[in-house]
Amino acid sequence: MFISGHLIVKETTNFGKMMLTAALESVKDFVDELIVIDNGCSCSVQDAMTRFNINFDGHWSETSMEGDFSELRNKALENMNPKANYIFQFDSYDIFWPQNLNKMRTVLGNEEQRYKWTGRFYHFMESPFFYQSIEKHTNLYPAVLDMKWEKSVHEELVYGDGYKFEEKDLGEQYIWTHWGYVRSVIHITLKWLYYDYLEFGNVDRYKEKDSLLAEMGINDILIDRIPLLKRFKKSFPPAAWKYLIAPYEKSSSLDWQHWVKNIDPQFLQFEQDFHSVAFEEGQVGYVKGTRPYIKSIERIFDEKLWEKF
Repeated sequence: MFISGHLIVKETTNFGKMMLTAALESVKDFVDELIVIDNGCSCSVQDAMTRFNINFDGHWSETSMEGDFSELRNKALENMNPKANYIFQFDSYDIFWPQNLNKMRTVLGNEEQRYKWTGRFYHFMESPFFYQSIEKHTNLYPAVLDMKWEKSVHEELVYGDGYKFEEKDLGEQYIWTHWGYVRSVIHITLKWLYYDYLEFGNVDRYKEKDSLLAEMGINDILIDRIPLLKRFKKSFPPAAWKYLIAPYEKSSSLDWQHWVKNIDPQFLQFEQDFHSVAFEEGQVGYVKGTRPYIKSIERIFDEKLWEKF
């Protein structure tokens, strides 16, 4: 059984480096190779990947390129070992319990036919102490010669004629943690706007006064999800505890978002810069005492501010 791990990564912050390190450590004994597509990581993040590679027993392949998500994942397919039986797709914010992955390797080896394997992840929101839901997700795919990824953001793996694989859903028997929405809320906002830019080629819906961003503001983009949250009561994956939870508990921060912003102070500066534009009197959409975001959202896109984070 040969499992090819595929990772598309664009981390530029200290917190992103910590999260990525935890993700890599959580999968290191599961995959036989790691195909990494660097979509614009900072130098410190690249150094962290180099340090991990030195101690990784499997094969490591790394390519730097830009593109939408399908283009990047198709590049990973090109670099994959031809003897791979399965593709294991994960992101820099997916952190696994190694014992669950060990069980999955046993399951894959015992099955006579191959399936697309589906499990669940805890979808953390604003902090890793609360989750919005347990989401269904497929991340283990049979590897064949004739396949490709399609769609620019919510990508799908498409097989050529003659290849038909059923989905096998293990539910919460195969479960992991998803940390994408526990970073700075400002970072999350920029990420959403970037996804809209990739998928639709424009951001017109975010320039309207009744858009979610205009109503909530750059710090409150997730606030409508707060009533849905449930407390996370399980033990964290060991790598998550080592690289994220333990440093947080040793800090003097009163809450998770405060800690994340202190790790990456560029978000504090961005917040100040953003609000200095948003609350400038005389601009389109300015109403004293409210959140006028029309011009400042345009600035985000005119200057492609997400590329700085």
